[in-house]
Amino acid sequence: MTIADKSHIGSLTTNRNRPTFTAEQIVQIYEAAGRTTQLDILRAKAKELFPEIQENGLPPLWCTSGAGRAFAMPDGSYEKPVHRLGSNYCRDVGILADGTPMIY
Repeated sequence: MTIADKSHIGSLTTNRNRPTFTAEQIVQIYEAAGRTTQLDILRAKAKELFPEIQENGLPPLWCTSGAGRAFAMPDGSYEKPVHRLGSNYCRDVGILADGTPMIY
């Protein structure tokens, strides 16, 4: 029998009531910011598009190098994202090498 790793449960409980963006809003911010992964530009665009979503004066948005699962591509291959965009308590958005956003 495999026991699932439940280390994420605490973070879900902690983040549940914090301001957050949806994955779809993150894609909208990314596209409106010119498909950049520079956090200062993304946060500025997020503040412009969604001024009501802030935590401690900043949009709750982060960017890391890509990780996690690969996405199935139309040609049958798989591609891992080079960047990940996320917020509190929402699905991440993977950014592929060509700049395409993919919601996990």
